[in-house]
Amino acid sequence: MARPFMARRTEHGRGGHSMETRDLTLVLVTDGPARVAAPILAHRFPHVRCEGGAVLVRVGRPETPEAVLAFCREQRIDVVASCVVARSTAPAPLRDAA
Repeated sequence: MARPFMARRTEHGRGGHSMETRDLTLVLVTDGPARVAAPILAHRFPHVRCEGGAVLVRVGRPETPEAVLAFCREQRIDVVASCVVARSTAPAPLRDAA
C-alpha cells in the first residue's frame, strides 16, 4: 500500500529545524492515449497532467493512489501499468538577520 503525503523534520544548520515534504505522483500508463484519459481524471482530481505518453496525478491527502485507480475503473479507463514516484522537497534556507 502506498504511503500518503508526509512531512519529516530535518536538521538545518545551527540546530534549526525545517520541514521537508515529499510530493507523491501516481504515474498511469493507459490502454489508449493519455490525452483522452487526462481530462476525465481532471474532473475529479485537481493536479493532473500528461507527460511522455503517461498520465501523472499528484496524490496525497485526501487523494490516494487507490482512489485514483478506483476512479479509473468506474470511468472505464484501462490502466496497463502504474507506479508512485516520490520527490523530496525542502523549503528555501532561512537567512540570518544581520
